[in-house]
Amino acid sequence: MPIFKIDGPEVQTLKRPTTPPNANQQLQRAMLGGIAAVLILVGLAVPYLPYGGLSGQTFASGSLLKVGFVVGLIWLAAPQLDRFGWEKIRGNLLIAV
Repeated sequence: MPIFKIDGPEVQTLKRPTTPPNANQQLQRAMLGGIAAVLILVGLAVPYLPYGGLSGQTFASGSLLKVGFVVGLIWLAAPQLDRFGWEKIRGNLLIAV
């Protein structure tokens, strides 16, 4: 049952047009996911390396894990962030990492 009627045909709500991701967006999203996975894996492996001090290894491991999880969250949220103009700064984030 329609909520709004204007003399005849039903008034429908307009949906925001969605554009399919282009190849560049897909490549950038794949790179974000790959970088996140590498950072997390290296962060997990650093404490088991045979050299270095314990505090240095702990700091490096924690930093890599934190950055990896943040980049992973950005990778998961990338489709929603595209609606807010995220595609303009996503490449710069890859360079910064």
